[in-house]
Amino acid sequence: MNWTNLLATIGLLALSLCATQAQTVTATLSNTDTVGQGEVLQLIFRFENVDTDGFELPELVGLTPYGGPSRQSSMTFINGERTSSSAFVYRVVAEQPGIGYVPAVTVMHEDQELKTEPLQVFITEDAEYVPMKKNDESQREPLQPKKRKRKRPIVKM
Repeated sequence: MNWTNLLATIGLLALSLCATQAQTVTATLSNTDTVGQGEVLQLIFRFENVDTDGFELPELVGLTPYGGPSRQSSMTFINGERTSSSAFVYRVVAEQPGIGYVPAVTVMHEDQELKTEPLQVFITEDAEYVPMKKNDESQREPLQPKKRKRKRPIVKM
């Protein structure tokens, strides 16, 4: 094997290792466009071949974070090509009737700006829904309706 073939082989190997994978950022909000007040939805931010350090949940309108995030990640190597995927999964409660809105999220990756599409869901009013009250940033608990004490009739025997 001569030096030209060796250099060509090394060059091809280097090019294949430097080949960039497609980077995508997507957001999904349960598979529905209408929900009732008080329903719990799943909000997923999925990142393909993108570094997720510093990702934070955007300010939501009409939706309140209830749980999460749970984080899922995977990495595969196929024929020398690395593919990574990670997702942040949040549970959110549809608290206010009207339009629930998740704004677009922008992530920077190697001087490239990647953006999700904004999401919205229509929230119908539920007369029996008990809204949640906020104790502090980390805990939320439902408001309890005030219970009336029923007076029992006095029965004489």
